[in-house]
Formats: sequence, structure tokens, C-alpha cells
Amino acid sequence: IFSLSLLLLFGCNKASKNKNSDNFYSDSLSTYLTYVKDENLNSNKRLKFNKKAFFILKNQKNDIQFRNSLFTVTKQFFLLNQDKELKDAFKLIVEKSIEKKDSLNLAKAYNLYGNQCISLGHNDSAFYFFLKSEKLFKKLSDSLYLGKNYLDKAFVQLYVSDYSGSELSAIQSLNYYKNSNEKQTEYLAYNLIGICSNELKNYDNAIIYHRKALDYVNKYEEIAKSNYHFKASSFNNLGYVYQNMNNHKEAVNTFRLALNEKNLLQDSPDTYSAVVDNLAYSKFKLGDYNGLPELFFESLSIREKNGLSSGVINNKIHLSEFFAAKNDTIKLFLKARTVS
Repeated sequence: IFSLSLLLLFGCNKASKNKNSDNFYSDSLSTYLTYVKDENLNSNKRLKFNKKAFFILKNQKNDIQFRNSLFTVTKQFFLLNQDKELKDAFKLIVEKSIEKKDSLNLAKAYNLYGNQCISLGHNDSAFYFFLKSEKLFKKLSDSLYLGKNYLDKAFVQLYVSDYSGSELSAIQSLNYYKNSNEKQTEYLAYNLIGICSNELKNYDNAIIYHRKALDYVNKYEEIAKSNYHFKASSFNNLGYVYQNMNNHKEAVNTFRLALNEKNLLQDSPDTYSAVVDNLAYSKFKLGDYNGLPELFFESLSIREKNGLSSGVINNKIHLSEFFAAKNDTIKLFLKARTVS
């Protein structure tokens, strides 16, 4: 009887401890997941909490709450640029989602990892994962996720110069965003169609879609107030279309509208430097040398400082053309020899 009492007591205490332990881990996980999404915390602290959350999740029961939490952790590793941790979390969520036939979390994981492949410059792999997620989202009839996936795929196609494919994917994306509140995503789709149309030399269509993108910026405050300066970006893209049409007068006016954006240089030096270089080039083409070559050099300096290599090459090509037109052979040689 004494032994039985001890056994029962031990069993009760053990169960109580396990229950308290489960509650502790559950509370801790919830706290960590709250912290990792807090953008007021610096990235190091958020990463620390995300790693703790992932450690807890490794030993949790494979239910829907577990997989949802695991996707949150996986997404945060992506946002925090942690490639190794992201790979580990991605493998786990794929394994657990397949095990429970959780198509939604599996599709979301494929899409997320496709975006990681884009950031690493692995465009073929990105396209592969977007195709896998596309098939699953279609089966789920999830229009918003499918729309986002089409837009992500469109960016990959743009990066590999498949402009027709990119334009088609962006149009498909728009079809799924009708009557939604995802206005910034719609803006990105319109902007992307405009860029592709310009590359395909369908300039009239490019102007139509860049103006549609600008309409969205003017209509929706959340787009207009973004630190990404979408309005300036759209004016730059629109001006670039006019530049390709040799309508440099309209291009100059449009580039100047882009430069009216407050804090553009501080928030988006890549956009600012592109606008300044484009403005300088169209002024040069008009024979207006006022502020030249200083504008070219201003843009070049910003691009070199921020490691914008493709922009640096464009700047030097424009400078070479400028000095060639002025028969300044010494400066032409110095600039042209550094272009690669």
C-alpha cells in the first residue's frame, strides 16, 4: 500500500510537472512569436527570440497551430536574412506539412523559399518553387495567395529578361486581386506591366500602365506614404518611356516631378540616383547643358557609394557619350576605359 501510494503520488507529480512544463513552453512560444514580429525591436533581438521559438517548435506536436507558428518563424528567418536557419525551418515545415497533407502551409513555404532564391540570385530555383506553390494554390482556390505567387513569378521572369512572360504573369496576378484590399500589390503589378511593355517597345501600353500605377499612388494613402517612394519610382519609369521615344522634353518634365518627392535621396538613394542620371541624359539630348556634367557626377557618386554597380555602368556610358559629343577626348578616354 505504501509503495502504491508513492507510485500514485509520483505519477500525479510527474503529470503536474509535465502540464506546467507544457504551459510554460506554450506561453514562452506565444511571447517569442509576439516579439519576433515587433518591428520596434532591433534585428538582433528579434533573431534571438525567433531562434528560441524555433527551438521550442522542434519538439511540438504536429497540429495546425504548430505548423502555423512554424511558418511564422520561417518567414521571420527570411525577413531577417538568415539563410542557414531559413533552410532548416523550411525543411521542417515542408516535412510536417506533407506529413499532415497541409497544402496551404506547404504552398506558402514554397512561395517563401522562392523569394529567398530571388534574393540569392538563384532565379531558376525561384521559378521552380513558384511553380510548385502555384499548383497547390490553384487546388486550394486561394485567390490572394495565387495572385501574389503570380506576381512573384513575374519578377523572376523580368530578371531573366522574359518580358512577355513577366507581363502575362503580372496580368494574371491582377485578375486575382480584383475587389481586394491589396492596393500596394496591385500597384506593383501595374508598374511591372509598364516596365515590361517598355522593354518590348510597346510604348503606348507602357504609358497607360505607368499612369494607372500613378493613379493608385494618388488614390491610396498607404502607397503614397511608403518610404519606398512609389510615386517617384513611377515618374522615373514613365520618364524613361518618354526617353526611349526620344520625347526628351516630356521626359525632363516627368523626371523633375519625381525629384519633388521629399526625402527621396535619404530613403531611396537608388531611385534618386536613377532619376538624376536620367534627367541629365535627357537634358543632354535636348542640348541643354545647364547643370551638366555635374548631375551625371552627382548620380555616379551616389551609386558608387551605395554599391549600385549596374547604375554605375549606365552613368559611365552616359558620361562617355556626353564627353564624346563635346569632343573632350581625354575625359572620354578616362571614363570609357572604366566601363565594363
